[in-house]
Amino acid sequence: LASRLRLKDDEKLFINSRTQLVDAINHYMWNEQAGGYFSFDVIHKRRDSTLIVSGFDPLYMHIASANRATRMVSLLTNNHSFNWQTRPLTSVAKTASIYNETTGAYNGAPAWSGSIWSLRNYVTVQGLKDIGRYDLAAYLALKTVQLFNNNYHEFLKPSDGSGHGVKRYAWSAAQY
Repeated sequence: LASRLRLKDDEKLFINSRTQLVDAINHYMWNEQAGGYFSFDVIHKRRDSTLIVSGFDPLYMHIASANRATRMVSLLTNNHSFNWQTRPLTSVAKTASIYNETTGAYNGAPAWSGSIWSLRNYVTVQGLKDIGRYDLAAYLALKTVQLFNNNYHEFLKPSDGSGHGVKRYAWSAAQY
């Protein structure tokens, strides 16, 4: 926007800010051994060890290098971790100690620790498109549409695809 408005100083500022943010994400959040990005606790200055679906957000806008993206795709499409072949994507790896399939009303239950959310799938679809994996992006988009078709709940239970949380959830319906 700054470029289009010919605000050269602002454009340089925003490009520099993006570069700093990308560098920080790649430095602090990447785990070479695991081949993925993990949350970083800035207060305690340590990386979390729980594999969550937002760890694939760096696919979006080419934050992850091509080599890292390839490793991340292997992790993402591993059915043992994120339910890729059946009802993707669980919000937390099925192998994580906090993985939980929440049922019923939300009521503060840990629905972010395992359930399927259309809004999380959407970001991953965009990231897969950005790295040129249109095949995987189309697969995830289609699976998400199929799962939420006439099932406009806040989130879905991965083991059977049933809807839980808020019924007639506007966000899920709008994304569908």
